[in-house]
Amino acid sequence: ELLIKADGVDGGSLPFISSSALAEGGVFSADARISGLNGCPEGEIEARSEGLRLKGRLDPLLMFRDGVSVALIIGLKDCSAKVRSLSVEGRDLSARAYGDARFIDGQSEIDLVVELTTRGALSETMGLMLSSYKKSANYFTMRVKGPVSSPALSEAGPR
Repeated sequence: ELLIKADGVDGGSLPFISSSALAEGGVFSADARISGLNGCPEGEIEARSEGLRLKGRLDPLLMFRDGVSVALIIGLKDCSAKVRSLSVEGRDLSARAYGDARFIDGQSEIDLVVELTTRGALSETMGLMLSSYKKSANYFTMRVKGPVSSPALSEAGPR
């Protein structure tokens, strides 16, 4: 069994952040209990980050250059993850995702509902890019489903 309890860890001291071309900085906290590490893991993970700066492919439109808050609550069971909440909060954009992910025999598939709330000038840009998923002036919702390598977007109807 793996137990993790961390509070206020500097992102620069974490190898997966400091050596990454995708993010930098931030302060991390986590609480996790995971068993079954030799097969399909089971457990719960709660993690948070404040001040994380995304870059490269994670921030192609430079929406998060000023830093973001990220929070994740996930349950693991039967080679699947129940994403209860994955939220990213930036200055001009808030994103929330929830749903399921499966990881079996090298095949990873997701079925997530993604909600976006925009602020400022980004509302107009996102309105043009995601007009099919627009629910109000600055709120968008969509389903992201399929292989992790090439998921498809669709209307976010009932799950």
